Amino acid sequence: MTAKPGFRYDMTIEDIGVAGNQYIELVWKSLYDSMHDQLTIAFREIEDAAYGLYLDQLMPTLFDSLEESGFEAVEPLKEDDFVIGKCLLFRNSNRGKEVQDFLECYTS
Repeated sequence: MTAKPGFRYDMTIEDIGVAGNQYIELVWKSLYDSMHDQLTIAFREIEDAAYGLYLDQLMPTLFDSLEESGFEAVEPLKEDDFVIGKCLLFRNSNRGKEVQDFLECYTS
């Protein structure tokens, strides 16, 4: 993906939301289409946790752009935290480790 959200440090939260939504609207469908077969197979094995595969591709550009603009996109991580999409934090998730192991194996 070459598209990137246009964040600036002086933006309001509303402006950040608009820029983030514009980015997602621009890229979500083509990314989904390119991953459809992979997501379908993963869904059969890990059900709704397959969304993590998709978010791992969709969200990092958005979070990288926030960080490049001077924002802190995620709080410090703890040892057992489960993270998808670079900064979507699932703490104390019952399925976190199981899904994380599957995603690491599936995407390697």
